Amino acid sequence: MKKGIITVFITLLCGLSLSLAVACSKKEEEKKEAPGEVTSSVESLKEKATDIKEEAEEVAEDIGQMGKEAKGKMEEAAGAIKEETMERYSGLKEEVKSMVVATNTAGDPSKGKEKFEQICASCHGPEGKGDGPAAAALEPKPRDLSDASYVSTLSDEHLFKVIKEGGAAVGKSPLMPAWGNTLSDGDINNVIAFIRKELCKCEYKGN
Repeated sequence: MKKGIITVFITLLCGLSLSLAVACSKKEEEKKEAPGEVTSSVESLKEKATDIKEEAEEVAEDIGQMGKEAKGKMEEAAGAIKEETMERYSGLKEEVKSMVVATNTAGDPSKGKEKFEQICASCHGPEGKGDGPAAAALEPKPRDLSDASYVSTLSDEHLFKVIKEGGAAVGKSPLMPAWGNTLSDGDINNVIAFIRKELCKCEYKGN
C-alpha cells in the first residue's frame, strides 16, 4: 500500500517537474524571440517613415514646380498687360497731341490754299466739290468740302485727324490717304483754315 502511494507520488512529482521544464523552456524561447520581433517592428516603422519622407519630398518638389510655372505665367501676363497699356497710352498721347495742336494753332487760309491745290485738289477739286480729275475712278467719291451743312458737323480736331492719319483712322473710306508724312501740323491747320474760310465758309456747329 505504502509502495503504491509512493509510486503515485513520484509519478506526479515527475509530471510536475516535466511541466515546469516545458514551461521554462517556452519562457526562454519567448525571451529569445521578443527582441527579434521588436527589431522587426522598428525596422518596419523606419521603412514607412522613409517612404512618407520621400513622398513628402516629391509633393514639395511638385508644388515648387507648380509655383515656378504659375510665377512665370503671371510675369508673362503682366508683361503683356504692360505692353498693351503702353501701346494704348502712346496712341492716346498722340491723339491728344493732335487735338491740342489742332485746337490751339490758328491756320493761315492763304497758305492752306496753296497746300490744298498741291495735295487735295486732284481728288476734291480746286473748289473742294469732290470733282477732281482723280475722283471719277474713286468709289466712294471724295467728299464735297464746300457743303456747309456737312462740314459744319465736323470739328477741327476731326478734320485734323482725317488729313494727318487718313480716312480709316476715323472709320471713313481708306481711299482718303494719310498726309502726316507729307504735311506738317502747321500745314494741316492751314488747310483746315482754308476749308473753313474759303470752301464751306462755315464754322463747326456740332453734330
